[in-house]
Amino acid sequence: MAIHTQSDGNGNSIIVDTETIYLQLSKNKGVRKLVGVINFKERYIRMNRLSTKHLLQKADSYGFNWHVLSQARKFDTVMLCTDEGVYKIPVQDIINRGQFLFFKEQGFEKQIFLTRQIINEYSERKFNQQEDFKKVSVHIGCWPNY
Repeated sequence: MAIHTQSDGNGNSIIVDTETIYLQLSKNKGVRKLVGVINFKERYIRMNRLSTKHLLQKADSYGFNWHVLSQARKFDTVMLCTDEGVYKIPVQDIINRGQFLFFKEQGFEKQIFLTRQIINEYSERKFNQQEDFKKVSVHIGCWPNY
């Protein structure tokens, strides 16, 4: 698959390079943020989150790129890998149960948030300690370069 780029009206881009999806924001010139990696055979997108960096504390929620989820055709499920566990969440459930929190950014920066309480309903594996997280997450492919 060739590299495909789509731009919004705000100077941001979604870049699809084979199975990897990136977000490039106009305010971060040239820097690509990894959105996720698609597993075409099993029809999921793997997204990695560290609670210290990605958890929106005030809402106790993780954000998901709205454009990527709402336009999904090659995957039906998000495999969310966090430092707390692994979760397999149907895309439609994120869309139906998530919330938009009002930030200034729209376009490709728009996110839909799902609370940890809801995310925990989709648990595949819980991590009890940091060592367990490191070993298992690498083994299942959550953080291959951890």
